[in-house]
Amino acid sequence: MYKANFDAALFEHLGFAGLGVVVRDCCGNVLVALSQKVALPQFVEMAEALAAKRVLQLATEMSFLRVMVEGDCKRVVQALQAPVWTWGLMDKVNYRGRDSHPQLTHPHKPETNDKEINNC
Repeated sequence: MYKANFDAALFEHLGFAGLGVVVRDCCGNVLVALSQKVALPQFVEMAEALAAKRVLQLATEMSFLRVMVEGDCKRVVQALQAPVWTWGLMDKVNYRGRDSHPQLTHPHKPETNDKEINNC
């Protein structure tokens, strides 16, 4: 099993957002990480959704089949947990290949509660 974390940061004064992704093995060793500069989205949750999309793409590219995905945006986590036909938020970032990405488990930080997860 692999653990993948994603996050996004908005740099409104510079006109862009940054995406961050890291995938670790079961011992916590970093297997792959990336950061990516993207055009500034209209909403912070869109940046988080782009980061979630990127972590799923990266896991697929690396052939990681069982992935625990963690993020801190409650709406994106809920979208990842939802059946594919309710993926409105993820559809907005053109991610339609849910059946082709790795198996997702525990798609939010287990050590946090809903009050600690950003309601972006």
